[in-house]
Amino acid sequence: MQSKMSWRRLSHGESSAVLAVDFDSAVRPIAGFGQLVELMDFNRAFWHSRQPPSSTRDRLSAEEYLDHWAEVPHGGGNIDAVLGYCVGCVFAPALVERIEQVQGHRPELLLFDPEPAVVSSLYQDFRETVESVSILSGAEREQLVIEAGKACLDAGDDFDAAAAQVIELYEAAVSTAFARLSLDPVLIGEFTQVFRSYVSYLSAAAELSPEDGWQSGIALTARGSSPGARHARKELSFPVGSADLLRDRRVAETVFDLLSGGEH
Repeated sequence: MQSKMSWRRLSHGESSAVLAVDFDSAVRPIAGFGQLVELMDFNRAFWHSRQPPSSTRDRLSAEEYLDHWAEVPHGGGNIDAVLGYCVGCVFAPALVERIEQVQGHRPELLLFDPEPAVVSSLYQDFRETVESVSILSGAEREQLVIEAGKACLDAGDDFDAAAAQVIELYEAAVSTAFARLSLDPVLIGEFTQVFRSYVSYLSAAAELSPEDGWQSGIALTARGSSPGARHARKELSFPVGSADLLRDRRVAETVFDLLSGGEH
């Protein structure tokens, strides 16, 4: 039975289905799989991963995410391909393995700017998030970034330790912003749910070592490549920034060809 809590349909199709793994957020400014699907006229159902509801309050394990996504949608037939974007690529090989065990044949694996989840990427994401909180002064934002940098440096490779400190700093920033805007502090928890869920997603990915699994996939990368692309069996690079990779028509045409059995 298809779980509506695990997957969101991006398009309808009659022949088979494709799964796309990425953090599901409507507020993220970079292009997502929804834009990619809009550029393709393809007779396949596309499904986008949803985050486990409990990830808004707890940091979940990689196994819990994979269990959540393992109940794949079958309304569109067999799963022919699994796509991942950025850290979503970390989960994709393990999901491919699970699907192969169930349906008896292996889905194709396409990796868009594959990137492992490391403490330095958590710091970068925190910095970008805090810099967008315009109600805080420049000095306040800078201090938060400095504190997050120190916390991440002290944590070393301990992603969970860094994640706990970063969440605490983010919630402090949101509390200050709410007070200045005279907003109800009761709503702070609801406001920070997306960030907590995102950190949970990164923390779970940090448990996995996807490099061997990436060797069976094709990497489609933006200008400058990506940290994980060298592990793929083939890399196709496009002259576009990472934020626009999934809304580039050349990328969409290449994906269409690859999923139709073609090769570039």
